[in-house]
Amino acid sequence: MRNSVAVKVSAVLLTGAMLFGGAAGMTRTYAAEKGAAALAIFCVETGIFKAAASAGGGKFSLLRGLTMKDVEMSTPDESVVYANHDGQDLTISIYKPKEQSENLQPVYVYMHGGGWSSNNSETNSNIHRQMADAGFIGFSINYRLCTSGSTDNPTWDKAIYDCAEAMNWIKEHAAEYGGDASRIFLAGCTRSQCRTGYVSGR
Repeated sequence: MRNSVAVKVSAVLLTGAMLFGGAAGMTRTYAAEKGAAALAIFCVETGIFKAAASAGGGKFSLLRGLTMKDVEMSTPDESVVYANHDGQDLTISIYKPKEQSENLQPVYVYMHGGGWSSNNSETNSNIHRQMADAGFIGFSINYRLCTSGSTDNPTWDKAIYDCAEAMNWIKEHAAEYGGDASRIFLAGCTRSQCRTGYVSGR
């Protein structure tokens, strides 16, 4: 079943590339090459996801990803303070699975994007809830932002260390919430890619 889905997705990528290529004045050969490149990237990424999931004791299902139902925005089950800097409490939003397990569960950690100036730990809370429902113990991190009232005080360099400090807190306390600190899935978007890269290398 998963292979058939992959073939369908690949066919869509290839067809789209050829149609787009024709509309943009590309030759069919060039468009087909672009489609083949997209297919190759898709296959490589699928393999990486499957390998990462297996290494962490989880499963990767392309079919489930393509058919996953939308989940409404959610509120965290708990919020804790992990540090205080510049007179500001820095918090972590925690999302727990509905069904508690006797065994420690894998940990999902999210660092929100927003150009170092907006959003918070509850941004994309629907995804956090989906991850918790899938059996992860979810932690979404708040860090210092350069808000509209403090544009003369950039925090991009501070946010990195905030996230590193939050990760240390999560590793130390994950088990208290049923999480296995040796199995952490680190996620983020836009500017948080910088922070996830830095933190994962520590």
